[in-house]
Amino acid sequence: REEIENHVLRCAAGVDTRWVDRVWWWAYTLTIPIIPSLPPKLLPEGIVIGDDGIFRLALTEIELVWVGPGEYWLGDERINDLYRVDEPDGFFIARLPVAQDYTQPAALSGMTWQEALDLCERITAIEQLSVSLPSTDQWEIAARGVDSRRYPWGNGYESGAVGLSAPCGALQMVGDTPQWTCSAEDVYLSGGAADRHCGVHKLSASFDEQAAVRPVIRV
Repeated sequence: REEIENHVLRCAAGVDTRWVDRVWWWAYTLTIPIIPSLPPKLLPEGIVIGDDGIFRLALTEIELVWVGPGEYWLGDERINDLYRVDEPDGFFIARLPVAQDYTQPAALSGMTWQEALDLCERITAIEQLSVSLPSTDQWEIAARGVDSRRYPWGNGYESGAVGLSAPCGALQMVGDTPQWTCSAEDVYLSGGAADRHCGVHKLSASFDEQAAVRPVIRV
């Protein structure tokens, strides 16, 4: 277990571990499998689950994935400090970024900060749920999972892997178009092409920049 914890810390710290990545994940799943975090038995009113097993908002039909509660290692010691976050309740996050017409197209569409806020407010009014932009920590938790992987798909950079899902099932967490996130102090762009390492690419943004929107719903 100590070696596993050290490996997780190396991954979170940004150490290149691609040469042991596949072997390590195989050993990890044999010794300490990650137990999936089950969504709430009683879903919030306005969230439904389809026959295909995908969560959706009832009226806009925006697809969601569940991110469970737990302790998560975030950050990167090369750029900012590593830190542990306790997510007490879990949350739903959009499976794909959302466009102005509430669809989730394969091609990401950008909008300004104010347009992103307005979109979340419209969805809130339609669904009667509290819908918001994710915090920087929420976005990173969804992208990296409980094992603190460097990228949504693992610990080594692989060309062509951008379309692979994060541990929670979210798609397109990283790519050419960054995504709006926020904190108590500032607004940020996460997941853009400059550096797809989830713990690093968290850039302070101006309000008129264009970025994709991936709303979050707390339970």
